Amino acid sequence: MPGLEHGRVRPAWRRGSCALLVAVAVPKDVAVVRIDPPRGLRPAHWADSADLVVGAAVLAMGNPLALEGAVTEGIISATGRTVTVPATGASPQLTLPDMVQTSAGVHPMTSGGALVALDGTVVGVPTAWVTAGVDAAPAGFAIPADDVRSLADQLIADGVVTRSGRADVGAQLTTVLDGVGRPRGVGVVSVEPADRPTGRGSAPATSSSR
Repeated sequence: MPGLEHGRVRPAWRRGSCALLVAVAVPKDVAVVRIDPPRGLRPAHWADSADLVVGAAVLAMGNPLALEGAVTEGIISATGRTVTVPATGASPQLTLPDMVQTSAGVHPMTSGGALVALDGTVVGVPTAWVTAGVDAAPAGFAIPADDVRSLADQLIADGVVTRSGRADVGAQLTTVLDGVGRPRGVGVVSVEPADRPTGRGSAPATSSSR
């Protein structure tokens, strides 16, 4: 949503409502938008990420390939996946931990939508997909509900993401790839000593498989 401040949110069955962009966490593909909800519109509830079951049916909702209001069906294929998203244009390479993998179709413009369980609770937010080639079905990945809720709470309270939910060890990391480009672990690029916040100590790159 670069440069977007105002817009309209339009449910498929009602007229649109004015929307104000509150804050956005770009690397996570999560934004908080304030709207004046139309009458009769009820908020969805978050699923508990600890209760997700591999094999459970889910629906991915969004506007894939500019097809408005589309729904695809699949299952939760795995949880706790680490996904590396290659750099594209001005976007750097990202490593996204603890993702929910799904067989529900995730495509451009489905990203940022909702991954929903059959009871109507929001399981996560689809944000990445990986495919082995043009003839292979892509595997979709969603940020789990617990992480999205934490990000949204921080964006509402502070306007920025101030904590990741993981320990900050003061190290800059990079993804280590094997000979055919598959992620094999992480490498330590540099370490910032706790007693000298402005200094950086170099460390050789080492890998640790997750």
